[in-house]
Amino acid sequence: MHFAHSTIVRLRKLEVLYLDSIDFKENILLESLGGLPSLKTLYAIESTFEGNHFGKGLCNSTSLEEMFLDGSSLPASFLGNIGTTLKVLYLTRVDFHDTTPAQGN
Repeated sequence: MHFAHSTIVRLRKLEVLYLDSIDFKENILLESLGGLPSLKTLYAIESTFEGNHFGKGLCNSTSLEEMFLDGSSLPASFLGNIGTTLKVLYLTRVDFHDTTPAQGN
């Protein structure tokens, strides 16, 4: 899936977005979602989030109130990036993984 930034700009009034079962490995789409000023609810059930993009734009959204991430794979740093406007967060069966490189002895 490929979204141009201009496509995201046209969705400024979007309030609910379903992105279930998507592999978001270093996907720029997540940064762009932070630019949706009306987005209140995000469904990304059974999706995979890797890299550092997840917390940058989306979790800093000033409108996002609900996130449904059941059965997803998330970076452990996600919990530290949750925005203050978030009221509902579903994390049932979530696999948290570390995004930092392994340290050798």
